Amino acid sequence: MNDSWCAACQGTGNCYTCEGKGWFTCGECGGTGFIVHWMYNLIGATVVPSFISVLLFLGLFIFNGWISAFYLSFNEWVYEVSYMDFWFNPSFMIWLFAKHRGRWAKWATGISLIFSVYFGALLFVLLSLKQIILETFVIGMLLSIPVAISFSIFFYKSYI
Repeated sequence: MNDSWCAACQGTGNCYTCEGKGWFTCGECGGTGFIVHWMYNLIGATVVPSFISVLLFLGLFIFNGWISAFYLSFNEWVYEVSYMDFWFNPSFMIWLFAKHRGRWAKWATGISLIFSVYFGALLFVLLSLKQIILETFVIGMLLSIPVAISFSIFFYKSYI
């Protein structure tokens, strides 16, 4: 934990191991005293991004609902529209939220899933790439994507 006396020079500072300081910082924990190996093995590399992606999915889904409800409060004319096409129409999600809540949930689930997996992987990279090997990261991400997809499907089915 924290700093230790150099065993090579017994704290005298006359060696290359401690670079003349007489002490050195632990290479395993970086001087913090905490070693978190579970996050950097294959199980941790699957569980952590899965958890991050699921939380991001829930947050994005709820945020999408809030945004749609907020814009709907300003665009009440949407209730009068009987058909609206998706392509290049910024009011499409608002119209779906107002008229076809099941279809809105399907679109919101798909959009939230794509963004949550992407940003979950990005966040996991930022948190752990210096401590994890690339192979474990890639396999963990490939295993976490089906977990996030399964959760989003179960969430969508329970939402409807």
